[in-house]
Amino acid sequence: MGITIGTRLGPYEIVSAIGAGGMGEVYRARDTRLDRDVAVKVLPQAFAADPERLARFEREAKTLASLNHSNIAAIYGVEEANGTRALVMELVEGETLADRIARGPIPVDETLPIAKQIAEALEAAHEQGVIHRDLKPANIKVRPDGTVKVLDFGLAKLAGPTTAGPSPLSMSPTITSPAMTGVGVLLGTAAYMAPEQARGKAVDKRADIWAFGCVLYEMLAGRRAFAGQEMPDVFVSVISKEPDWAQLPPLTPLRIVELLKRCFNKDPRERLRDIGDARTELQIDHFVRGTVAADVVPPPRSQSVRSIAAAVAAAALAASSTYLLVHEASSGVRALTKLQLVPPDDLTFGAVVVSPEGRRVAFTANDAFGSSRLWIRSLDAATAQPLSNTDGASYPFWSPDGRFVAFFADHKLKKIDASSGAVQTICAVANDRGGARGGAWNRDGVILFAAEPFGADPLFRVSASGGEPQALTGLEPSANEHHHHWPSFLPDGQHFVYYASNTSPQLDGIYVASLDGGEARLLVAGESSAIATSQYLLFVRERILVAQPFDIKRLALTGEAVPIAQPVGTDGAANGRSQFSISEDGRVLAYGAASAETRLRWVDRTGTALDWVGPPGFHIDLRVSPDGARVAAQREDAHGGADIWIEELRRGITTRLTFDRYNAAPVWSPDGKYLAYFLSAQGPWNLHVKASDGTGEDHLLSKTANDLVPMDWSPDGKWLLVAEIFPNTRKAHLGVMSVQDFRSANTPRVLTSPNFDSNFASFAPDGRSILYRSDESGRYEVYARSFKSDGNVGDRKTQVSTEGGIEPRWSPDGKEIFYVDFKNRLMAVEVRTAASSFEVDAPRPLLAIPSVGSVWRYDVGRDGKRFIVVTPVKEAKSLPATVVLNADQELKRLMPTK
Repeated sequence: MGITIGTRLGPYEIVSAIGAGGMGEVYRARDTRLDRDVAVKVLPQAFAADPERLARFEREAKTLASLNHSNIAAIYGVEEANGTRALVMELVEGETLADRIARGPIPVDETLPIAKQIAEALEAAHEQGVIHRDLKPANIKVRPDGTVKVLDFGLAKLAGPTTAGPSPLSMSPTITSPAMTGVGVLLGTAAYMAPEQARGKAVDKRADIWAFGCVLYEMLAGRRAFAGQEMPDVFVSVISKEPDWAQLPPLTPLRIVELLKRCFNKDPRERLRDIGDARTELQIDHFVRGTVAADVVPPPRSQSVRSIAAAVAAAALAASSTYLLVHEASSGVRALTKLQLVPPDDLTFGAVVVSPEGRRVAFTANDAFGSSRLWIRSLDAATAQPLSNTDGASYPFWSPDGRFVAFFADHKLKKIDASSGAVQTICAVANDRGGARGGAWNRDGVILFAAEPFGADPLFRVSASGGEPQALTGLEPSANEHHHHWPSFLPDGQHFVYYASNTSPQLDGIYVASLDGGEARLLVAGESSAIATSQYLLFVRERILVAQPFDIKRLALTGEAVPIAQPVGTDGAANGRSQFSISEDGRVLAYGAASAETRLRWVDRTGTALDWVGPPGFHIDLRVSPDGARVAAQREDAHGGADIWIEELRRGITTRLTFDRYNAAPVWSPDGKYLAYFLSAQGPWNLHVKASDGTGEDHLLSKTANDLVPMDWSPDGKWLLVAEIFPNTRKAHLGVMSVQDFRSANTPRVLTSPNFDSNFASFAPDGRSILYRSDESGRYEVYARSFKSDGNVGDRKTQVSTEGGIEPRWSPDGKEIFYVDFKNRLMAVEVRTAASSFEVDAPRPLLAIPSVGSVWRYDVGRDGKRFIVVTPVKEAKSLPATVVLNADQELKRLMPTK
């Protein structure tokens, strides 16, 4: 029977043709009985001539008719007229996904909702035992309202014989579309086949998972994952090749890349086993769409700590909670109870602070690109709530009455009403050079805070209602104090403790002072922030939280410090913040996990993880040797010290080069025979040089009253680029010093203005330019400046970054510059040089760089195709915070008071 416009198949009148493919022709038709438009697929004659196929077809049609899902195009029935069999289906308006992809890649924030709906459709079908076997963009439609409909469900399963022998591609239910012009029906189908399907083997739902990966990749990349000019080329690609990961957008979330890799495992036994797992992954798309804020519900006013513990324990059983709580113990009256809090979704904790009454915690959480937001979590609720208008929030602290949370964002000190969500600015605290370092709020409405850019970092005070901040503490010149950070009020609201950092490390420590002025007193030497309760001073030693009896009247410590929790996270020796908080009555304690150990790892230009390098540790800085055979890395220890270690890449051997208090910033000589670094023992950071094989003594290269940090060694071996840091401002300028005879010390020659912070510099491979970051524009940007053979800079200066940048590196061939932007993306900039010109292209993002607190987080491999990156050993989501209920009882047990 020929099908033309006006042909009737039962109650269905053909209106127009839609498309044609191996499974037959598809038409728009009018259902004259129900007065609606439908899609009618006229089946190939081969089906009508084969009774077995017809019987199986009708059985499958009944099964598919039972698939009542919003993302699956419904099947209405089967019609027969004059020997012609037709399938009647829901008519889905809108373009196919193939049509959409033909216009180019689909943005990530549009792709993920589409992919999630496709996964939901597949999941519903698989639960009914139905396998699609021909999933591809041409069989997926997106309605104008964004609803996704998957077409032709189950028909491909009918096309092949029941045995595991080869299936003729001509029986695949493919419909051509404009996106496939010039490609062909058969080739279009082959590009989405799983390897086992391409080999003609029996398949199961994992073939759909492979095809799902193909569709997801194609949406993001705008091109097929497995392509070829001829069908055999496609099969070879499917069976033996990997997709070109470089074609994915640079901002593709890493979790989505990992999902694709699991879908594309060529061994079905190792492939993602359930499409529901993919659907779960796609539910969390905050990387690109943000997190929708919700109203904050204030906690019940009469809730006791004991009832909170019970409620939390019950909430821990809620499997649907995205905020995991593990109830470790809850027996007896006011028994010690520990709860483990996992960050929402795949965010990472910043600071976690307990409210004064101990019923809530406020915390900041960061995504993979360093973006943060403020959250509040009531301890008797199952989830945390993000707060609107708190993007970029850091270091929150509560008001004494628990009504407000203060935080730093946009270079301002702000406060938010925890109930209404209203945000107010208290004062400005910083320019684009940096941020703040903690705050405290007393019952008289006085706020203390630390703000780096006001000079040499004293503490400032300001009214909680707003105003102009005034410096409160003075830096002690005799101690060469750098900064005062992390203030915390004592219970009387007049005295406070803070952490002070000094050029002389033996003077670093926790000090106590008063709002009325007077001399500050050192309480504890070390590198930790502190909190004083009515009976104890809490601080951290070697990542162990300790408590020491504290007489708040005499402002003196008594007795011995006792360990109470470990390991506790810190922000690093230079920062001084320890990640813990306690309620006003001491009952509720919260502390963050110690920073995850890191390890060096190679990644390619798409961010695909390759080989690990060396053992785990706490890496701060790394440099690849000139021949690419070794990596020098600075690693911190648990005591706040650091040393230089060398990893031999070929043999996998790790050796320690230095054995002093703090050795940092390794820089290779051009021949790889020496390493320059700075040594901080007692006083300023001094430059030293030592043979890279560990033999011989180290040589003092330069010693000044200011800190010196080596940056890079010139390719001709003549010059060492250094940063000289001034203790009163902590700003640096760049200098250069002769190292042709490094056995005699000399003084650096200044290259950049001391009015700006210029740092993190390196020589171009040809030695004719230097690369560095500077804040001369008001924020850190990356600049390239000409360098002369006599050790002076030239007149040419070019800004390389466009929207902020740090950690600049050259490619080994000098044709690219890399740097990290403020979203923790590794950016690449092409460079064109000539005798008298230096031109750079617009920066483009390559991959995400983990935010791990390192100074130099990456270096470039000698081939320019790989990067070695400081990488957390464990996933960030495996680092929970711990909340301890009835902590005061444990403190009394450990340290009875009179």
